[in-house]
Amino acid sequence: MVYESRVNDIITLGATSWRIQQITRDQVIVTPAPGRSARLPFWRGEGNGRPAELGEMIGDFLHLLADGAFFSGTIPPWLAEENTIANIQG
Repeated sequence: MVYESRVNDIITLGATSWRIQQITRDQVIVTPAPGRSARLPFWRGEGNGRPAELGEMIGDFLHLLADGAFFSGTIPPWLAEENTIANIQG
């Protein structure tokens, strides 16, 4: 995401000035803007990562989906047990 820059802004990357032509969700399209006064762009850092344990649990769950476990009409016991109280409480 681009927050501080707009189309037609001139930015500096390296020793070259660039004019922003288009901003999409995933890209900033630029063209050379030689000799133009420019500003340095600002990037926000990536969001916080997730713990490795959560990533492993998500991976395990996705493997179950890929194996068709939920389409066979059966729910893995660990999933049923861990969600029973949540289902009762609504």
